[in-house]
Amino acid sequence: MAAVISLILGSATAEPKKPNFLIILADDLGSGDLSCTGSTQINTPHIDSIAAGGALCTQGYTAAPVCAPSRCGLMTGKSPAMIGNDMNLGPNLDGMDPEFHGLNVKEKTMADRLKALGYTTAVVGKWHLGEKEQFQPAQRGFDIFHGFLSGGRDYFAQNKGNGGAREIQSTLGEVPEVTYLTDDLTDAGIKIIEQCKDEPFFLFMSYNAPHTPMQATKEDLALYEYVENKKRRTYCAMVHGLDRGVGRLLESLKVNGVDQNTLVVFMSDNGGASSNSSCNAPLRAAKGTLLEGGVRTPFLVSWPGVITPGTIIESPVSALDWMPTFIHAAGGSVSEKDGLDGLDLVGVLSGKVKEPAPRDLYWRFHGVNMMRSGDLKIIDRANALPWVFDLSKDPGEQNDLFKARLEEADSLKRKLGDWVLEVPHPLYWEGDNWAKIQAKAYEKSEAAKQPADHAPSAHQ
Repeated sequence: MAAVISLILGSATAEPKKPNFLIILADDLGSGDLSCTGSTQINTPHIDSIAAGGALCTQGYTAAPVCAPSRCGLMTGKSPAMIGNDMNLGPNLDGMDPEFHGLNVKEKTMADRLKALGYTTAVVGKWHLGEKEQFQPAQRGFDIFHGFLSGGRDYFAQNKGNGGAREIQSTLGEVPEVTYLTDDLTDAGIKIIEQCKDEPFFLFMSYNAPHTPMQATKEDLALYEYVENKKRRTYCAMVHGLDRGVGRLLESLKVNGVDQNTLVVFMSDNGGASSNSSCNAPLRAAKGTLLEGGVRTPFLVSWPGVITPGTIIESPVSALDWMPTFIHAAGGSVSEKDGLDGLDLVGVLSGKVKEPAPRDLYWRFHGVNMMRSGDLKIIDRANALPWVFDLSKDPGEQNDLFKARLEEADSLKRKLGDWVLEVPHPLYWEGDNWAKIQAKAYEKSEAAKQPADHAPSAHQ
């Protein structure tokens, strides 16, 4: 491992230079909605360039199938269920203490840990980790915040007069009028890169696109006139705007001379949602379920001089892995007492290690528990027999093997059950209507296919 550290941080005789970290998080992006993940409808050259210059992880998992717990996992490196954060954040329910309605305050965030290692830390865009003061970015390790505290907001309006959760807050100075939010958030990200270029920085670009409401600029909509379905057309235009923003961020890294020393991650917080007309092809189901369409998303990462351009990583990786990976790359260390659930991927990214160490991945969400162990996956639902799938042969989860491989299924269920017994009570609850809604989504779901109306060749 010393050779890997030398490769990343420089020779033993030179002052080690810490890499910058840029996480670009999309919101409800379909796993099949990038050119590099199979889209025949949306052209995403800037996002694709991250994979072309680095690696595409073909089996990248989020920490949860919905927004808030997914972000809790990403920011802590721990399973959301294991820190009491496995529910989504909505209105606080009667009988629940609002002082606990956010990311567990006992947990250190990625910003906390990187700040201790000498990093300037910044978050731009959607927060959705709690609105009370103790949950806000300044209390969770971030030096700079430009964004909004809630889980969503309008792309064009200022959203004033609603209690402040959807209003743009900023430590960068006076907040300009909203033009188109995706572009405005990109402007803020570029400003931060310019301000922080001389010292190591961690920038979390937490876009809300292409989450609802479905709103795009007229110019972007015009590019997708060939898409027959109106909502899908708007979605495509929103992803196009997101890709433009990613391109501007990558160009800013280059202009400011830090592109060769920045580790860039692009992913989505969960699978595409049925509400925004996204496409999770070839996976089954969508946001809100623990089927692959809910938790497997595009995972792209670049790290010049470390990752060989065009690398394909086929082993399962998790959003939980970025915490230990960043800490290692920044010159820090992780021990068992930190209790992280992710794996350090530095060796895998550098090519020094062929694949991550074997491990089981676990999820819990609204009465449904799931585990992936090797190629096998078990989904244990409260109102039905478990499902077992072999993802190496059936990524679309069409062939339930529970009865055909009963002995293996029994072993998986016992192992998953042991994990569930260790899960603490949630710190807050989401409305019980969601459990019923999502239970139906499992039964109605099927493997997705790419839309029939492909982009004209001139648009590719």
